[in-house]
Amino acid sequence: VDLEDFGCILRPKVMARIETAIAKALAYLKARGIEGRKREVPLPDGATLASAEMTLDLYERERPSEEDACRFADPRVLARSGGAR
Repeated sequence: VDLEDFGCILRPKVMARIETAIAKALAYLKARGIEGRKREVPLPDGATLASAEMTLDLYERERPSEEDACRFADPRVLARSGGAR
């Protein structure tokens, strides 16, 4: 799976694996005596454990253009390491 576009939305191949990742995490927890269960009523779209800015819909709408935001790494780090493009 290509993860080279730093700061990008989830790519379709990654998005398609979310349910599998959740199932594996639940199996891991269950093996350690922790039982997870699905909510009877899903949380509203804006409800999140992280900040509202991290919700996928808001992130996709407000993501800066490639011209405004570096897509391959933080240019400040690259400048120090001599790897700036």
